[in-house]
Amino acid sequence: MVLVDFMTTKPAILFLVALWAVLLATALYQLLWKRQDITEAPLVPGLPILGNALALGRHGVSYINKCRRKFGDSFTLSLASVKMTFLFEPSHIDYFFSAPDEKITFRPAVEQFTQRVFGLTSRLFFPLHSKMLTELRHLLVPGALAERMQTLGMRAIQLLPCYVHHAQVDLYSVCRGLVFHCAVEAMFGRHFVDQLPELLGLGHRKEEEAEEATEELNERYVGEGNGELATATDTEQEQQQEELRGASVKAMGDAPVTPVWVNAWEGQRQAPPRPPAGVEKLARTFFAFEERFELAASPLPHVFQTEFVQSRSELLRLFRLADGRGLFKGTPAGELLDRTTGLPPHLRPNLLLALLWASQANSIPAVFWSTAFLLLPENASHKASVLEELQLELQTGSLSPGGPEGAAAGAGSNETGSSSAAAGTPGSRHPGALWSQSQVVAAATRLAANRRSAISCCVAEALRLRVQSIDVRQVAAPLDLPSESRPGGRLRLPRGRLLAVCPFESHHDRKLWDADGTNGAADPWVYDPSRPELRLGASSAVVSSGAGLAFGGGPYRCPGRYFAEQELSLLAQLFLWSYDMTLSYDDAASRFGAMATPGAAAAAAAAAAIVASGGESVKAQASQVGPNAPTRAEVPAPSGASAAGADPHSQLRAVQGGSLLYTVISRLLEPSAMAWGFGWFDGLDGPIEEWRDSGDPAGLLPPCDLRRLVGTKVPKKPCWVQLGRPLWVSNAQWTPV
Repeated sequence: MVLVDFMTTKPAILFLVALWAVLLATALYQLLWKRQDITEAPLVPGLPILGNALALGRHGVSYINKCRRKFGDSFTLSLASVKMTFLFEPSHIDYFFSAPDEKITFRPAVEQFTQRVFGLTSRLFFPLHSKMLTELRHLLVPGALAERMQTLGMRAIQLLPCYVHHAQVDLYSVCRGLVFHCAVEAMFGRHFVDQLPELLGLGHRKEEEAEEATEELNERYVGEGNGELATATDTEQEQQQEELRGASVKAMGDAPVTPVWVNAWEGQRQAPPRPPAGVEKLARTFFAFEERFELAASPLPHVFQTEFVQSRSELLRLFRLADGRGLFKGTPAGELLDRTTGLPPHLRPNLLLALLWASQANSIPAVFWSTAFLLLPENASHKASVLEELQLELQTGSLSPGGPEGAAAGAGSNETGSSSAAAGTPGSRHPGALWSQSQVVAAATRLAANRRSAISCCVAEALRLRVQSIDVRQVAAPLDLPSESRPGGRLRLPRGRLLAVCPFESHHDRKLWDADGTNGAADPWVYDPSRPELRLGASSAVVSSGAGLAFGGGPYRCPGRYFAEQELSLLAQLFLWSYDMTLSYDDAASRFGAMATPGAAAAAAAAAAIVASGGESVKAQASQVGPNAPTRAEVPAPSGASAAGADPHSQLRAVQGGSLLYTVISRLLEPSAMAWGFGWFDGLDGPIEEWRDSGDPAGLLPPCDLRRLVGTKVPKKPCWVQLGRPLWVSNAQWTPV
């Protein structure tokens, strides 16, 4: 009687209705999936309503790789109410970028990003989108970049002391701080950076504290007059060294207590400067915005994303104030605003925010990977080639346009217009060397502009290996494409279907780089800067490049491509020239708040063995891969307990818990649908690919975050490097940090 009374209550009735709705939706979902047309891309099984959204968010590109191994070179994911078809055949990728807007369109596929992330409403912004891309390309044409690169390089050298305070540093943190600072000045101007404390309401309190701390350190550690070290007893020196070792890098905004820095260019020990408080505050706000970028673009309401909303509001307020004061006049950002006629005034801060994200999100990790790959023991010859080319360019200027005249022109003045180098002012030339800072920057700038230089090839290869995981378009009219992998040789795509390519997965696929077996390309999992450029079909939608699909293709390809390529090459050269950097493998990094990677010593020993053999093992690996060899994406079947008959669904069974609802749903969906929907595989259909040996056979570099789909991959852990004596400084002139 009690049960009958309960079943007639309103909550019980609503629960039963909801239960039957879920069961009905599940049955229809399964039925539709099984009755799919064989000429369409197979639909990956998943959960009702959510489809594959949970699994994709959990595993990222690893999930895409697993789907490809199971379902072939074209498959469809169900992401809530949206279906997205991934394409991997080279001919399909070429058509993805080269098809006219009447067939495959860009706008509807990215509207949610521009609207939800940057607040650029589709109705007002997209009519101006093509014009804006055209104006950006005109602003950043290769011929107009030399002066901008020279300024950026000089600022990078001047600002490097702000971000290097120890002999052992996290390379990604250094790149993150330095590249952000330089790129903000390059795009928005020094005047804007100088006004940041006032715009952000910081005043000058932190700058005054930093100056006081710097003066105190100079008094304690540096002698007066000639800048030599003050005399100290052995005990005092030990105390000083212990204090320096214990003073780890503080979080941005903490008290500016810093150790003594060795100025590699001037050969002097002096208290290091701190980054300006305004830049630190802007960086913190931007990275809070950028780290939540993908979630903000999802259908999840922004009311649940308070940190993203707060950081975006702060950035928009900052740009609104700065634009109102005219701080962007004469800068690339200001010129873009002036040329984008028709943009409503209230959207100008939103466009500036989009420009800030575009100039930072990919450049920071790209500079890191470009430098880090060259620090691997097996890539010592590539690093040596980069430095040798830079020295040769300094001596003769024969490798790039501009020649020695460009170096001579740069030698006479620094950024402020003084002629300190020519006059022999102390500090204008690094000791014992022939080259001033401006000469080195001028030579590095010319090499960065030469797409055949060693550094340009190394940067392109690093981009290829750590490229973004997704580019998106939408089908504007029904498509019937020839296919080598689908039954009947056709692939049909309905109007309105989202299309995606996965550059990260495709760049590890031999079919993309050597489709006909005549290219002779090395194993795509191997770091090889001499790799032939990627060429897709007869069209020019994707510009031939060693970086492959990193900059997209077609009319919507990255407008700042040439600026980015030169920026990455320039900064990587200056990093390598400023310090002799080596990877740290022991647990010394734990002193700075990070634990060493388990097995790093063994990995280092393996890398050392590779170097000792002259790199023959890596070369042999590349040379033994024939045109018809299987790709590395074909992960072998699991071995061990799982292959011996152990339950492959232990995780699925652990959540059953005797639930009647779970039993009913699992019987309707089958365990495979639950696995592909939740991402609980436990060995089902092979292991999850983690790309640990992508370009790094010994696993010395930190793994990259595979869950992020948009933008260049970022490292999941710190990458500790030891800073040693630069090659152009003698032992007698070098004092360790």
